[in-house]
Amino acid sequence: RPKTGFQTWLEENRANILTDNPDLDEAEVIKEGMNRFRMLSSEERMVWTEKAKGGAVSDSTDDKKRKRPAADEDEVKKNQEQESEDSNLSKKPKPLDQSTNARLSAFAFKQS
Repeated sequence: RPKTGFQTWLEENRANILTDNPDLDEAEVIKEGMNRFRMLSSEERMVWTEKAKGGAVSDSTDDKKRKRPAADEDEVKKNQEQESEDSNLSKKPKPLDQSTNARLSAFAFKQS
């Protein structure tokens, strides 16, 4: 299972926690680490999460926004939709025989 940002942070800061509190057992070290990790700003926590993922850390807001398709992708989509509509239009509707048309119009307009 991949490491979390907290796990990565704790690996690097475990020595500091033990230096400050040498009498803590493992569970207490983790609790103290959780308290210290929560005290970090959300940006600092995000940096650790990115490190854990192995990705490059960037603070740009563009990364946080939802990606929109490029203009070229929009063009391709529109062209594909247009081609599918054109192919549907090129198919000629099957003509109904006259008796069916007569029966339908008689039903619609209550002619008998």
